[in-house]
Amino acid sequence: MELTSLDLWNCRELTGDIKVFKDMPLINLDLFKCWNLTGNIKSLQNLPLTHLAMGGYDCNIEGNIEVFKGMQLKGINLQSCQNLEGDIEVFKGMELTNLNLNSCSYLTGNIEVFKGMELTTLNLYRCRKLTGDIEVF
Repeated sequence: MELTSLDLWNCRELTGDIKVFKDMPLINLDLFKCWNLTGNIKSLQNLPLTHLAMGGYDCNIEGNIEVFKGMQLKGINLQSCQNLEGDIEVFKGMELTNLNLNSCSYLTGNIEVFKGMELTTLNLYRCRKLTGDIEVF
């Protein structure tokens, strides 16, 4: 199967490790509210993704967002991914238009990274460890 887009949004009873996607030519991957999926986001780092969604309360996927460095992502939704960590500096220079980090409370860094980006949607709700001046917006 040569899937380039896989949307499993709200398939709460699906189980397994996300490493099964590591060799797929996925451009779009939506695992939002797939609460029983597990694994480390590192297994997604070589995918040609432009859009990624995962999370929702009780998300069991973990890892460091550093894996997004060098990816061609345009849209990222990591809402409520409580097991993710890392510095938002990784997003610097990316051509993101949509970034949702709602309730990613372990992410760190300065919001200055968003200066000059072409974002149309940015959600930093409950990102308690982020710093910086809102003048950047």
